[in-house]
Amino acid sequence: MGRKTTKLARLLDSAPSLLSRTGEEHWASWLKKDATLLNAGDFDGIEHFLRAFGGMGSINDRVPRTINGYRLKALLSKACKLATQIRDAQ
Repeated sequence: MGRKTTKLARLLDSAPSLLSRTGEEHWASWLKKDATLLNAGDFDGIEHFLRAFGGMGSINDRVPRTINGYRLKALLSKACKLATQIRDAQ
């Protein structure tokens, strides 16, 4: 696993706890799956993660406007940018 993928996996490992605190168990579970896939060296974790963005009901729509929400939004933004870079480099 490359440096960027390792960094992405670490980011995704930290996101589910923030989501769970806001009651977003669906998205917490989604990101746990992505982190597990990446940690196993499975590129599908990147594709699955990127499908969480865009459209109605996406993860962007579910981030609350709280301090944890702002931290989560920053984390997700960084992770999405990193996942896009990794995908585009393939």
